[in-house]
Amino acid sequence: MEGSPLAGEAGPANAATANTNRPEAAPVGHSARERRTRQIIEAGTRGASFVFRHRAGNAAILVLILVAASRESANAGSAAPSVYAAPAALVMAARDSLGSVAVLAFGLGGLMYYSVFYRSRLVPRWLSAWGLVAVASVMVSILLVMFGRVEAFSAPQLVLALPIAVQEMVLAVWLIAKGFGPSPRPAVAVAKALAPA
Repeated sequence: MEGSPLAGEAGPANAATANTNRPEAAPVGHSARERRTRQIIEAGTRGASFVFRHRAGNAAILVLILVAASRESANAGSAAPSVYAAPAALVMAARDSLGSVAVLAFGLGGLMYYSVFYRSRLVPRWLSAWGLVAVASVMVSILLVMFGRVEAFSAPQLVLALPIAVQEMVLAVWLIAKGFGPSPRPAVAVAKALAPA
């Protein structure tokens, strides 16, 4: 064929088709660190959603079992209250244990989110550092409750859990008022992509 370059020749047509075999570069503004950060956020969201759905479902089931046991105890009269005492105590203990596990799951999700916020600087670092310390504090408080060192909803536990409550409110107000700050990372990626090779 006249006018078409052969397979071995380097012509303009071959130069254009040769580039199609190369792997595509990452989209502009999406560095490897940003992709990892996005993956961590997505994994944390899926995990939190899973824990919340199952925690809510388990709590509803336990409450329904407790209501059924109390109705049966009331219908049986005073002759058989001890028969229903053990299952009711078991259901209450399961509810308390599930609550503790849910708070630990919240803490793990919070550690992921606040570490991502700290690294990406989407919110001020002081706010994300406060979140990291507060989440660690609430996890310590629930571990103390789980191991019987303090009572649930006692003053020491509430004092340890108070920082996360305040921090979450401050973060909410910050996000409503200011939103996420611009991340310096996409600007660097764009500058590198536009720089001549």
